[in-house]
Amino acid sequence: MDGSGIVVGRSILSSVMHHIDSHSNSVQKVPISATANDLHGYLSKLLNEIQEQSHKRVYSPVSVATEFVTCLKSFLVNQRLDSNPSADLLAQRLMREETASEARHPNLNPVTKGSLLQFIYTDSGFTWYLGVKIEHSSFIDINALIRRSGLAEDRKLYKAVSVNIDTLSGPFDVQVFDTNGTPAVYWWKYFLELVVKRSDSENTKNAVDAVIKTVGILKREFPADYSVLRNATIAAFKQKSEMRFGNFVDNLLKSYVPIDGNAKPKLAIVEQKLRNLPITKNFDAQFTLDPSVVSYNQRKVVLSPEITLSIKEGVENLKDKIWASKTDDGRNVLVIQTENIKDFDFRG
Repeated sequence: MDGSGIVVGRSILSSVMHHIDSHSNSVQKVPISATANDLHGYLSKLLNEIQEQSHKRVYSPVSVATEFVTCLKSFLVNQRLDSNPSADLLAQRLMREETASEARHPNLNPVTKGSLLQFIYTDSGFTWYLGVKIEHSSFIDINALIRRSGLAEDRKLYKAVSVNIDTLSGPFDVQVFDTNGTPAVYWWKYFLELVVKRSDSENTKNAVDAVIKTVGILKREFPADYSVLRNATIAAFKQKSEMRFGNFVDNLLKSYVPIDGNAKPKLAIVEQKLRNLPITKNFDAQFTLDPSVVSYNQRKVVLSPEITLSIKEGVENLKDKIWASKTDDGRNVLVIQTENIKDFDFRG
């Protein structure tokens, strides 16, 4: 973004903002003045931030006749969101679905008040729609010394949807973002009327296989580091939790100290390849893990012609439980931390 607040490489054609309050069943359209420089800068920064967001999931519309898809098609004809009734229809629809969500789940926290920001913009020759429900945050007005509510500039909490509207004539993808973690069901299923393009099982299987293959780059030159990272990967994918792939790569490698110091250049290559996997191997960067499809269970290591070691895949902190060492007389040995030593000759 340059100093004027314009996103370099992207051009906002139009935008509109509605304040949504499902508690009072109200939708308030907010005019965006051409002289509102702070708000225009905020919108440009928000657009850039969301489009650079790696944690997203790809969906498809349940049909081409949904209200959301119909509105998208109207944006191709009239790209002035401030005068296109479809932008108002989507704001009203969001308010209704937030109200319905609270009715379906009365014991959960109510939906946070916020604003729906909608953009039409161009990027790399294509025309895009971006809808963002950004939660309001409270602050103390230092002049009036009273609590107010508004749009957060730093730690933004939002749900977003992005569509290349030039592709609406055929099958098209819908990208969904949610800073709160797992995409809210009322947002993608009820408001946008979408279905996931790839199941959690498919994502889990494709992702873990791709990571294991990529980490395998280390196997020949740095087998000890390969073993640790492979095991940590399987342990991570066998959890029943939310996978945010960028965070997974950070946790796997950012603080990892290689066993072989010479592995650092190769680890940098592995990290870059890992970060590109959601694109190159066609899985979502955010999904719920399905441990049942992680098929890595036992790994056998031949220690000698007489002895083979069988290790359960996914053991946490494996390097603290099995490690190589050398005796005083120069013999290589494998040390296994265990309480079950009664079947073996003890040597202090």
